[in-house]
Amino acid sequence: MTGAKQGLDDAYEQRRPALDRAVGQLKSLLVTVLGQIEDRRLVRAEFDDVRPKALASLKRKAIRQGWTPEQALTQCPDLVGGRVVCNNVEDVYRFEALLRENLPVESGQAERQDYIAKPTNQGYRALHLNFRLDAGESLNREMIPCEVQIRSRLQDAWAEISHADLYKQAGLPPDLLARAKDLSRLLATAEEIAGEIRARVQDVTEPPEHQPRLDRVTAEGLSFIFKDVFGRAPPAYALSLAEEACSELGVTALTKLPRMLKRAEFRGKLGEAYRAILSVPIDSETLMLAGLHTLARGDTAGLAFVRERAKQEFAEIENIARREMQAELPSTVDELIDGIDDPRGEADVASLADALDVVVTCAACGAPILDPYSFAEAAATHYGLAGEPELDAVERLQAAIMNSGVDTGDIDNSGLCSHCAAQLAKDD
Repeated sequence: MTGAKQGLDDAYEQRRPALDRAVGQLKSLLVTVLGQIEDRRLVRAEFDDVRPKALASLKRKAIRQGWTPEQALTQCPDLVGGRVVCNNVEDVYRFEALLRENLPVESGQAERQDYIAKPTNQGYRALHLNFRLDAGESLNREMIPCEVQIRSRLQDAWAEISHADLYKQAGLPPDLLARAKDLSRLLATAEEIAGEIRARVQDVTEPPEHQPRLDRVTAEGLSFIFKDVFGRAPPAYALSLAEEACSELGVTALTKLPRMLKRAEFRGKLGEAYRAILSVPIDSETLMLAGLHTLARGDTAGLAFVRERAKQEFAEIENIARREMQAELPSTVDELIDGIDDPRGEADVASLADALDVVVTCAACGAPILDPYSFAEAAATHYGLAGEPELDAVERLQAAIMNSGVDTGDIDNSGLCSHCAAQLAKDD
């Protein structure tokens, strides 16, 4: 290894604590922005796992750019990166605006690359925002370059397909690469159609100027209450959901609903129950439906509805994030094992385990623990192995995990990390 490479290895390790702090800050920032989206059933956005740039990737970029180790760690624009996936292009720009509004003052003006308005020659479409977050400790400022890629679902699908099937392959003919660009244009057309559908769904239902009768259930009454309580006209789809809920729950009058929804204590309890599962504020549409459940069956039913809705949304976000992480796994089990066995230790075993959904936490301190057998079994399933190849891969994977340096817990104290198990043994 050259002196420059070794220098970058050492500099990266020294900077790693600040990178980890920046990762936490960026995650918190993106969660805050997600919480400000008014209607998460229409303006749908999830963020992929935020992470620092891998050392191997940073080395390649430093060589291409001719950077010194210090330059690599200060000039690489995506030293910490995150990806946000939205339902459609309109939501991409909405998310961008909210992200800009929430950037810390010291981050300055975010730099913007709009590859949606002007795609790359290969057909890549997304919006990139680059800025810096202060990850210094105490009064010492340490600005870390961050990049957030914001894409629509179709743009993300194109990027994943192209990355896996085309740009990882060498020597492909130009006409095949041109077909990828054709696919990008085709998906952009589909995006426009989806936008038109979204616009129709997003139509609002303007309530009457004067309060209608509330001793019965009507669309006019529901829309009037929604605007009176939340300050805006309800989307047409939300009104339909409220009408369906009234029918299913047997609600025949709306007289008590406005006062209930305006009670700070009532909304506070529902919001707290929602945030306990999904760490974003509860939205107005969920509050309206929870009010109807409470009206029909009491406070317990309203809280149960909110918890179930939050669980569904959390599960959806988790599933999407995990599918995206699994798409980043190596192409074959042999490549996976080679990466874990690499003596340079550049494989992020924790992220690999997270993608395979096999990470557990210590019952005492909450630190992540990785069971080698669970990891090996999940990997074998992911790669569709069976018979002798499966047995061989499971054995090799277990050995690789055991030698990787990750905490595999304590044999005699199931559920505890090695540190807590050692402390327990010392106390005994």
